[in-house]
Amino acid sequence: MNKGAGTAAALLMALIITVGCPADERDEALAFEAQGNRTAAIASYDKWILANTEHPETSSTLIHAASLHEKSLEALAFLSSHAALLPKVNAADVYIRMADLEALLGLPDAAAEHYEEASALDAQKANHLLLEAANLRLSMGETGRARATALQLLKKDLNGPIQDEAAALAAMALASRGRPEAALDEIKAYVKNGIPQSPLPYLAVREIALALGNRSEAEEASSLLRRHFENSAALYLAERRILSWVSPAALLRERSEIPGGPLQIGAFRNRDGASDLRERLENDGYISWIEDSGSFWKVFVNDPDGNTISRLAADGYLNSVPGR
Repeated sequence: MNKGAGTAAALLMALIITVGCPADERDEALAFEAQGNRTAAIASYDKWILANTEHPETSSTLIHAASLHEKSLEALAFLSSHAALLPKVNAADVYIRMADLEALLGLPDAAAEHYEEASALDAQKANHLLLEAANLRLSMGETGRARATALQLLKKDLNGPIQDEAAALAAMALASRGRPEAALDEIKAYVKNGIPQSPLPYLAVREIALALGNRSEAEEASSLLRRHFENSAALYLAERRILSWVSPAALLRERSEIPGGPLQIGAFRNRDGASDLRERLENDGYISWIEDSGSFWKVFVNDPDGNTISRLAADGYLNSVPGR
């Protein structure tokens, strides 16, 4: 065969292979992403995911495809519609991502449920995920479930920050259930067993002691915080430089104690708009949350020092702030 004939045969063979073996939908999706066509990329990823539910990379591909959606609720819906198709062994990361989005969107109950589901699928992350769920339960006022999970973690004898934080959470939940004296005894006994690796047990002692009017006990806890966790966020919490140690959702219950009160930044007829604004505010460092008034989804920002209005204006969020 001469050189020209050989070249032609090679080209023909390449054409046959290309026609017989179409490009992987993930390759197509990447090409669409490079072109800036996110809609087409998502569609191609969707086809690949549906055809490859057993593939070990399906969960990471699904999470990536969800990230291409412009709105957080759309990303959540995409993850939700595909998660049940995956083998359980591959689904944990998807449920974690769903929970992260739900917490961001102001859906703590759904987030807690998905953290708990993920904990049953990922043994290595299980304790951390259960602690995340318990914190959300406490922030929603579900003190019984929060305490039950915290006590479950304490029984595992983990000997580390998760154990410490579970002890603090269990005590705070008990105090919230109307038994602050028992809660204080419980967390003090835990602290006496050794120096915690997390500052939260000291913070729990301080908060519960203050609620009981026991200032000497509270000051001793503050002293231990300064001694063992000099630069920790918990010390800032104890000294009232920041205001909540559970989650922004806790601010809904503590509103009357916030010097500047909350600021309403926006009101939307659909949740998407409120969620997008909240996400931007959180990314810019504000503590923000969403409330459903029945007719509108309202977005609020914490105003601990009374100076948040000027910071929001400087960041381009508003010309004027609605009434408190």
